[in-house]
Amino acid sequence: MNNFFALLVFAAVGTAAALYHSAADVWRLHDTSYIRSKLPFLQGSSNKSVALPSLCLQESQHVLSGHLYHNPCLPSIYMIGPQKTGTTDMFMRLMRHPDAVEPARKEPHYWSRYANDTFRVHRYISKFYVDYVVRRTLDPADHAFTVDASATYFYANRYMDISTAQLIYAHSSQSRILVLLRNPIDRTRSDFFFFGETCNRTRAALDLTTFDVNVRRTVESFGRCITDKRLRFHEDVEEGRAFELDCALQPEFSQRGRSNCDNGRPVVSAYAIWLQEWLRVWPRAQLAIFRLEDYDTDPTRFMSTVLTALNLRRFENDSGLYMENIVAQSHKRVGRNVSHRGIFKSTFAFLTDFFQPYNERLARMLGDDRYLWNDI
Repeated sequence: MNNFFALLVFAAVGTAAALYHSAADVWRLHDTSYIRSKLPFLQGSSNKSVALPSLCLQESQHVLSGHLYHNPCLPSIYMIGPQKTGTTDMFMRLMRHPDAVEPARKEPHYWSRYANDTFRVHRYISKFYVDYVVRRTLDPADHAFTVDASATYFYANRYMDISTAQLIYAHSSQSRILVLLRNPIDRTRSDFFFFGETCNRTRAALDLTTFDVNVRRTVESFGRCITDKRLRFHEDVEEGRAFELDCALQPEFSQRGRSNCDNGRPVVSAYAIWLQEWLRVWPRAQLAIFRLEDYDTDPTRFMSTVLTALNLRRFENDSGLYMENIVAQSHKRVGRNVSHRGIFKSTFAFLTDFFQPYNERLARMLGDDRYLWNDI
């Protein structure tokens, strides 16, 4: 069946190398109807499992075996979140790049929710990345890229003994990881108002008093969890970070559910807790970490830096029109520095005290004092 797939591909399109000369040529492949017109047997199959070429079906090594593997059909970029940091806006901009192949779903959440024996990697590929596979099959040297923008990857683990960072690295070791971070108080407030509506509450009911009460309760409960583990296990752990992560992974602090849909999840905004695992597993050169606030200062320069960090192709001969197209996308973020004027001063002071040690640790981890957010 795999040979049949290959024969159909090359019989339908012939030699693909001549297709790629400039941005204008590549833009033609942005249109999925064009791709599927060349491969009629794939028409209408975006959300169905289909036969994949053999290069997508090689079994990867077990995550703990020590062997790295890169499945060329998996996304070349993982934008891991977290939520409410501008990931949707960034995804839309990246999809305007001439080499981008839009997936069937922006956030499949495969590695953090479904990576098990009943949902294997090949099904993940065939359900969401068929068009990307077609591009790669047409020409293995193609510069096409696609993105899995599942924002839960930043903090959620499918398994307690294997991190999401390890799972992705074991299967897709050559991919790039894009992380967007936002002033943690802004992110927490935005999370509260956006996801609080899943509690079937009106926005009017999600008032600032409720926000104040809920974040205080959550932060205090998180502190008690860490203290309790230290007392119970009596282990000498540097700064309690092992207990800290163990507590953070508990659903009440990081996952959205009926019991915590309106607490803003401040622990998710303690970025240093989560990023330490990604920095431990992945080579630093493959992690592209940015602040959302820097986009407002110089959008063109910001996006240019992002594209360079992701190793995406530049089209200097096309007069920079593709960059103008990317930046021209309307900015989805509404409001700036909302933490300074959108919550009670007492809440702001409380959260500032909570986040300060995590921001300081993050700045040390990244070697960049901008992550103290003193300029915001």
